[in-house]
Amino acid sequence: MPLRAGLMAVGALLVTVCQLGCFSGVEGPDPDAQGSELQLSGDLVYTLDWDRTGVVFGEGSWSASNELGFEFEIDQAYAVTYSLELVPCDPVPDLDAGIGDMASWLLEWLGSRRAHAGHSGSPFNPTRLGQSMVESVHEARAYVSPVMSSQDVAYCQFHYLVARAHGGTQRLPDAYDLMGQSAAFAGRWRRGPGAWSDFEWRTNLPWGEVISLDRVDVPGAEFESNAMTRVRLQRPLRGLLKSLDPESMSPTVLANIMVKQLVQGTEVQIETPQGVWRSPP
Repeated sequence: MPLRAGLMAVGALLVTVCQLGCFSGVEGPDPDAQGSELQLSGDLVYTLDWDRTGVVFGEGSWSASNELGFEFEIDQAYAVTYSLELVPCDPVPDLDAGIGDMASWLLEWLGSRRAHAGHSGSPFNPTRLGQSMVESVHEARAYVSPVMSSQDVAYCQFHYLVARAHGGTQRLPDAYDLMGQSAAFAGRWRRGPGAWSDFEWRTNLPWGEVISLDRVDVPGAEFESNAMTRVRLQRPLRGLLKSLDPESMSPTVLANIMVKQLVQGTEVQIETPQGVWRSPP
């Protein structure tokens, strides 16, 4: 009975997916834009940075307001960068494949989602920065990774995951317990001229996004054939506060929204010897 129920669930999911356009959320390479694929074969380095627009920095903290009229001071905040990687074009399924191929792909996809959530089993990818680490959001300092490598394949997308800290997570803060948490935010808030209220919002919600990449023209740019590929992530600071309403939302909901906006607001730019690729605006 459990097996039958499981098969029925997979079948129902396949029907649902096909009703949405047979994997409409997973797009294959555009046949009219074959020259725009990101082809890598050498070393690369990641820079994880922050968009500081609209933010006022203090001593190890920052402040900003949102569109609802709330003002926030962020004194202590951390996010756990669990993994990031370039996604090869090859794993994207053929949209004309038969139902058997789609079922096989679906089961593999479900397994890969579990792997992205922290379990073993995902294929080796040399571009994967898979050692989870804590970033200090309140200090908003850039992080530069060790030099990575890449396969001689075309890459179509980028994957970025924030998830729970564990015993092997690097750069855990000494004076703040983040074990089992994806992110934590502490400081104070107020609305208009009202009194300040202290807050501490925590979440164990994992959030990952697969980000599309498009080639862009950079007038006058010159690219060195032997230059290292540089992948730059710019995450929002003020954008973390969008739509936050501490008067009506629970601490968990507020923290969940901030994690979601951290990942979804990430902009990716990749500079290679062949040109520049960026995430869509």
